[in-house]
Order: sequence, then structure tokens, then C-alpha cells
Amino acid sequence: MNTSAAMTVKERSRHHGQAFHYNAMPSGRYRLDFHGYLPLGWVGALTQGLYDKDISIISGSAKRANMSQWNGEFIVEPLHSSAVTGIDFAKLVRDNATGSVRTQDLSINAYSVKPCFKANGSIYIEMEGHDQIGFLAGIMKKFSSCGLFPWDFSVSTEDGRICDKFHLMGPGGLIVKKEIVRLLEVKLNELIR
Repeated sequence: MNTSAAMTVKERSRHHGQAFHYNAMPSGRYRLDFHGYLPLGWVGALTQGLYDKDISIISGSAKRANMSQWNGEFIVEPLHSSAVTGIDFAKLVRDNATGSVRTQDLSINAYSVKPCFKANGSIYIEMEGHDQIGFLAGIMKKFSSCGLFPWDFSVSTEDGRICDKFHLMGPGGLIVKKEIVRLLEVKLNELIR
């Protein structure tokens, strides 16, 4: 198989109408584009699977087109001798949705939680901290443990620092209650170092 920077690999899951495409970049990183039906919890499942394979998410964003249709991209970087080629991303999402979780210690320097006016009853979270492999997987676990799920998000790493933004809703687009926000704040305060 040709491994040039111009190589594009497509992977499709016809059963669920989702597609993952990755392109090798001259920097040794990969651009992973995805779209289509992705089930509740897919972000945590995909990011956990990448973390388990020692693949770091450098930046990216994703947005729902509707309740279960997503469009997005990640820039990823394999650590050590990890390889992106040959990964079945659709299988990674399915397998990690219910699979075991490799834990990681998370830390952040600061965060903010605000009501979001894009959608009634949702919240907007921004957080900053030192770059950590598995951070996105870990933070998604924190969100889901509070019954919160992303509507859209963007993540970035620059000079060893993360700056991540999340628009979160309750399951099925339900309003995020004040009690849930307080629980999330307790969990996020535990991460501040």
C-alpha cells in the first residue's frame, strides 16, 4: 500500500451509515474526518480507543447535524510506533462503547461553565490545562457520569497546552438541571491542579 502524504483511506460501515476517512500529513500526523450516524457515547468510545492505541488527539471539532448525525475531524498523532493505518474506526466506536476503560489521571488549570443560548437548557464549558494523552477520553467519561453529552465541541493543543470547548446537553437533548451542573463542577474542581 502506498504510504505517501497524499494517501487517503476510506472506511465505511453500511449498517450504520457512518464513514471515517484519514489522510496522512507530511508532519507524521493524520487528519481523521468522520460523518454520519454515531450513537450516544461515540465520542468517549472513539477517544478511549485512540488512547488505548497510544494515539494522541492534537485538535479537532465535531458537531451534530441532528440528534444522531455528526460531522467532524480530528488531527491525531501516533505515539511511539503506534499506527493509524489499518484501524477500523467504526469497530473502535462499537467495541469501546461497552468495553473496559483504561484509567488516566486528569488535571486542568481552569474551567468555566455557562448557560448556552444556542439551545435552551444546555451548557457551554471551556477548560484549559497541560496536554495529556487520553484527556478527551477521560473528560468525556466525567461528562457522561453526570448524564451530559456533547452537541458540539472543539479541542486544541498548542505548545503543550489544551484549550477545549464543549456544548453539552442532557441525554436526548434534555435540559441540564442545576443539580447536574453542581455535580459536574464538583467533579471538575477535583481535577484542578
